[in-house]
Formats: sequence, C-alpha cells, structure tokens
Amino acid sequence: ETIPTLQEVLQLFTPTAINLLIEVKSPPPWSSQEIKQLIQLLATSRCIVISFDHDLLHRLQQLAPQMICGYGVTNITKYSVKYVKTLNRISPLILPHFSLILKEPTVTQALLKAGCEIITWTVDQESIANQVFHNNIVKIITNNLLKD
Repeated sequence: ETIPTLQEVLQLFTPTAINLLIEVKSPPPWSSQEIKQLIQLLATSRCIVISFDHDLLHRLQQLAPQMICGYGVTNITKYSVKYVKTLNRISPLILPHFSLILKEPTVTQALLKAGCEIITWTVDQESIANQVFHNNIVKIITNNLLKD
C-alpha cells in the first residue's frame, strides 16, 4: 500500500463537509515557489494549515490572507496572550501541547477570553481529555478513540 499524496487526500474529501487540518513540516526553508504551490493546491479546500514553523505560516498568510493557519506551540514563551498578539491575527488558532493547558490554566483562560481558538494535541488518554475539557478546551487532536 502506498501513502496518498496531499492532492489525492484533498480529492477524497472534496464531496464531504469535513474540514482538514494539514500539518506542514519544516524542512530546510520553504522557497517562495513551494509556498505558492501549496497555496494553489489548498486554495479551494476546506483546510486549516498548521505548523510549528511560525515564520512559514506568516509567509503563507502574506501571500494568501484568506488561508486559515494554526500555530503549533511547544513552550511557555509562545503560550501567552502577549505572543499571540504578535501573530497579527484577529482570532488566531493556537495548538498547544496539552501539558501547557494543564500547567497554565490561567493563560488558557486568558487566551480563550482574548478570542483565540485552541486545539490541543496529542491527547491519547481519557483522563487527560477530561482535564483538558475541564479547562474549556473542546477540540483535541488524538491518535486513538481515547480508551485508557
């Protein structure tokens, strides 16, 4: 079995109402041509582009302001209202690791109050999902159906 291309996945989901989260990894710096090709491929799709490479997302949104982007966060310095304001988005999508939500519930509530949408990753245990939901986070990324 082969792994489908991004184009094949997009075609598969075209007739559905499902939105896709497409994570863009960071190889050596993306060229302008590669970013333009990605924009062209995703232009008519119901996709949210997520990445931990915030510079890449900034470049993507400069060329395609309509593109919805999600900013992956792994450390406390980027999990703050102050940092999120630097993203220059009206209501940014932030994707922190669940441990940040559990360690910093006050920051989580401040981000939600500031209009951020938060989707946390990778929540693979029901007990952690319950703790995350207790912090008003209603969207998670998981590798399973949350069976402990």
